[in-house]
Amino acid sequence: MSWSNQTFHTFEQDISHIELPKLFTYPFYYEAHPLCVLAAEQVQKHLLGEKEWEHNFGIDSNDGVGKMFGVLVVKNSNGEVGFLSAFSGKMADKNVLPGFVAPVFDILTKDACYLKEFQAITALNKKLEEILSSDEYLKAKEKLSQIEAKADIDITEFQKEIKTSKAIRKEKRKIYLADENPEIHKTELKALAAESQFQNIHLRKMKYYWKEQKNLQKEALLPFETEIESIKNQRKTHSNKIQNQIFDEYQFVNQKKESKPLVDLFTDQPLISGAGECAAPKLLQHAFLNDLELVCMAEFWWGKTPKSDVRRHKQYYPACQGKCKPILKHMLSESSVEPNPMEENKGADKVIEYIYEDDYIVILNKPTELLSVPGRNIKDSVLNRLRIKFPDVEGPLLVHRLDMSTSGLMVMAKGEETHRLVQQQFIKRRVKKKYMAILEGDAIEDTEGFVELPLRVNFNERPRQMVCFDKGKHAKTRYEILEQKDREIRIAFYPESGRTHQLRVHAAHHLGLNRPIKGDDLYGKRGERLHLHAEKLTLKHPKTKEMMTFEVKCPF
Repeated sequence: MSWSNQTFHTFEQDISHIELPKLFTYPFYYEAHPLCVLAAEQVQKHLLGEKEWEHNFGIDSNDGVGKMFGVLVVKNSNGEVGFLSAFSGKMADKNVLPGFVAPVFDILTKDACYLKEFQAITALNKKLEEILSSDEYLKAKEKLSQIEAKADIDITEFQKEIKTSKAIRKEKRKIYLADENPEIHKTELKALAAESQFQNIHLRKMKYYWKEQKNLQKEALLPFETEIESIKNQRKTHSNKIQNQIFDEYQFVNQKKESKPLVDLFTDQPLISGAGECAAPKLLQHAFLNDLELVCMAEFWWGKTPKSDVRRHKQYYPACQGKCKPILKHMLSESSVEPNPMEENKGADKVIEYIYEDDYIVILNKPTELLSVPGRNIKDSVLNRLRIKFPDVEGPLLVHRLDMSTSGLMVMAKGEETHRLVQQQFIKRRVKKKYMAILEGDAIEDTEGFVELPLRVNFNERPRQMVCFDKGKHAKTRYEILEQKDREIRIAFYPESGRTHQLRVHAAHHLGLNRPIKGDDLYGKRGERLHLHAEKLTLKHPKTKEMMTFEVKCPF
């Protein structure tokens, strides 16, 4: 049976030698099971040969839109192992395509009540476009812009004239008042005061005149603006009506077919637009409604990397936290799922190495996989261990942090005043830091340079960061490539700012170096460890003011 005529797909390769997992995949942190890899490769083969529909994924072009796909390995009632596949959102401008499972709720197939609301919105959009593009509106807008521009020029030029005249009057007053008999200049001094008063009055009149001109033109625009605002409010009302209907009808089931509406699932966090349209909920819904037994699941990115986020072609990614976590929590509530690997303390047996200590500061070497500060589920951390080792020291102790997976130098301060003095050096970027890393990928042509990409948290997928030119915080990294061979790049990073995951994103993002750090489970591929190490640190001693440099050689 061809791909186009089914949603349950059999494996093209022999899978009898592959052992099935005992528990279902924990969807928010996993390594793709071999069965999922085979299923994904089969989907990718289909995507490359598809002729019935067309979607530009941007694989071989500068334009196009990449897409997240999911595969769910299942067992049917006959005991046969196969897989389902789904895509997130729409593809080829459609919600449903042959061979992929349907969305949980397909508004495009719903009855006339939705169609009526959509038609109303379409009509309002058309009416709005007619107003915004009408000659009368455009001419009125242009005239207001011209008046505002002319007002700015007139007022600015006269203010400059006032400033120049004021300086001249000031010099004249100096001369008159320096005379042995200043009384003889009384008339001239009065004239200077009168000139100043006249200019100030004229400026007020000028501002009032232009304000009136603007208001008159705004009155001419008012009928247009009133109608535009009315249309937008009507459109919002229709949109909210559709949204509320969708929230009521978007029902998600678990293995026992217990159903919950979308709105009831987002009680502890905001309901995000597009929730429920990702691949994972679609796959689980289809499996449960068709009495298929869950085996394992994985999601992969196919196509062009998005502008802001780090998404690499054919690479596997976990389900998103913001949109999917509340939904999948319910959908998998009656299924046997792997424990969350992030709740395992991988740093429990790791030992902190103390490099330097005096009465004011401690310099330590943090091992990889040990948290800097306590997490939600794991309390063991550098900070907690420091509190045990230094019970008499008060204050915040840690001056800065390293990612759990990053190893290397950290600074502890003994006392609140010392902490403040050292922290100020970090805030003012006076601390010099050197990180060592290994990147994965082809050789980089520029062996030294800068990456400057603003960063902010990805609210849908914490703790991941993303590049954002509108609201991101400035982040700059200097780099120096030391060696390149066998698709591995040894590199030194010198961060000039200290944003969360700065080096990891600057390395992996396509607008940065476009080579993820080896072992990066967030922006690259999981490995034995994240190959990122804080090797060298230079700062001024808070008491002696001596510049001190500490170094711990890279362990990889």
